[in-house]
Amino acid sequence: EHTVYNIFSNTFMLFGLSCLADYEEQQTLEDVAKNIRERQVKRVVVMAGAGISTPSGIPDFRSPGSGLYDNLQQYNLPYAEAIFEIGFFRHNPNPFFALAKELYPGNYQLHYKITRFCELLS
Repeated sequence: EHTVYNIFSNTFMLFGLSCLADYEEQQTLEDVAKNIRERQVKRVVVMAGAGISTPSGIPDFRSPGSGLYDNLQQYNLPYAEAIFEIGFFRHNPNPFFALAKELYPGNYQLHYKITRFCELLS
């Protein structure tokens, strides 16, 4: 059975957090949804991957043709991932800053379903 504890406990332990260990029994996803609905929890953390931003027009990293790594030719990088590597940044920070300016918050509107989902959690 996939419980919230099983899914997230290793992740939380990696960051030195033990909040999940405080539960006396493991909770299912349905239990968590009920607790949120009934306001039994005070804080909710949404952990999402890159796919949450693509409906808003923010490119993912690896899709051929449209992915971020496939569209970095203008920066004359030795390889696409170099734009995020500290060694390359120390040698030439300009590509990173140009990309960061392009992806800066406010340049994209988050898709309404994403913002609505987060609003419903509050």
